[in-house]
Amino acid sequence: MTFLQIKDTENFFTMIDNCTGRVLLKSSEGHAVDMRRNLLIKELLTMSCRGRCIERLELTIENPGDMKNILNYLVLGA
Repeated sequence: MTFLQIKDTENFFTMIDNCTGRVLLKSSEGHAVDMRRNLLIKELLTMSCRGRCIERLELTIENPGDMKNILNYLVLGA
């Protein structure tokens, strides 16, 4: 799933950390790393946006319940 224009990175990362299944960040080369509690990845993403939003993230969310929670948060802000 592709996420665009992530403005509130702190809450987004907290939501990712609370997932029970793996949340894989995929690179353009096909590599994947679990984003949960991965401070290096979060710091790199935050630095790359330089105070703006994260433009685009390609994630694979393995747990359907996690997917539902993330979509509810993004759509409803809850």
